[in-house]
Amino acid sequence: MVSLPPATTVALGASTTFQVTWTPTSGGFIHNADLTISNNDSDENPYNFAIQATAILTLNYAAGPNGSLSGDVEQGGFEARTAVTAVPNAGFHFVNWSDFSTDNPRIDIGVTQNVDVTANFAIGGYTLSYTAGANGTLTGITPQTID
Repeated sequence: MVSLPPATTVALGASTTFQVTWTPTSGGFIHNADLTISNNDSDENPYNFAIQATAILTLNYAAGPNGSLSGDVEQGGFEARTAVTAVPNAGFHFVNWSDFSTDNPRIDIGVTQNVDVTANFAIGGYTLSYTAGANGTLTGITPQTID
């Protein structure tokens, strides 16, 4: 995309400036392309340029209702640099991310496209703790979390 267009006419011996914005959004570190500019110069038409761009992907994490996130929720590059943790509000539990991942905390490595996910929470997630009284014992798992 030409984000800053050149002058429509350039006088002999003069110059113009233009800006091309090219943002690859698929994986891979270096993307190559050819830029061709038509002109009326009989021996140099068209102008051809080989260009390269580095894809900077975005990783955006959001919390759905009844929870929040800890960690860097907006990251860029080819992988998350820090973990993001879905933190449920009291009386709720983490279910999954909108891409169905249940990793919590989550760290995305080797991504090939932008990541935009939301943490899903549901009611429940109560922790039950048991203690034995004097002269007694417990068997089983304690504490327990129930939905």
